[in-house]
Amino acid sequence: MLLLLLLLSCNGDEEPPGCAPEGSFREISIGSHHGCALTTEGLPVCWGRIGDASDPTDPFMDVQANGQSSCGLKRTGALECWGQTQWTAPRGEFVELSLGYNRGYAIKTDGQGVIWDSDEEHEAEGPLTLVSGGVDHFCAVREDGSSYCIDITSQPPQAEWTQLESSDGYTCGRTVTGTLSCWGSIGEAEIPTPPDGEGWLDIAPGWSHFCALDAGGAILCEGIEEPPELEEGIWVDVGSGQDWACGLDDAGSIHCWGDCPA
Repeated sequence: MLLLLLLLSCNGDEEPPGCAPEGSFREISIGSHHGCALTTEGLPVCWGRIGDASDPTDPFMDVQANGQSSCGLKRTGALECWGQTQWTAPRGEFVELSLGYNRGYAIKTDGQGVIWDSDEEHEAEGPLTLVSGGVDHFCAVREDGSSYCIDITSQPPQAEWTQLESSDGYTCGRTVTGTLSCWGSIGEAEIPTPPDGEGWLDIAPGWSHFCALDAGGAILCEGIEEPPELEEGIWVDVGSGQDWACGLDDAGSIHCWGDCPA
């Protein structure tokens, strides 16, 4: 098993900045107060404010972090959750997974959406192809391409969405042409404005900031400091939490910046 040394320093002036595990990774997910990543073997590694929860030892296809919990999508299509919040993952075979601060959201192989928390589990209107949840809201894309949100201040513009990512009270989407848009609210403050243009590859809304990955492998952020400059290589993944963000470079290393949770 890959031995990982967690960097406990949150000093953004050091390399790698912020709290991030060392190792070789293929995917990251950044929640409000902790992050998770998948190693090149698909093993989950989580760090930050996660208590004494132990990471599973099975390989996963996807991992999500938010609130006080983490959940992963196994290669069999089954879900598994762990962390301080005692969630029991719904049973079935799934293809899509998202975690809000208080709830989990997933899509089964037949397109049926499922929403769950520590108390109950129920179905979402569908069939669905995409789903993403914030603190108390969620947004989804149906198989016919139409989109909708529940418990949010505004609805998404109708577009051909290929990615949805949610934060506190708002959600952002990326279309098939790589254009970005955000909707919802964060109290009296204005939600971040995503950059213009096409060709964006990834979006990462934080609680009051926003980061995006462009086609050239650069990360642009608003409302938080810019990511560190890589000595070589490019960025391939980006994620945002409450007051921090992390990026994954093409060598498989994770770098974090902002107010990293220790």
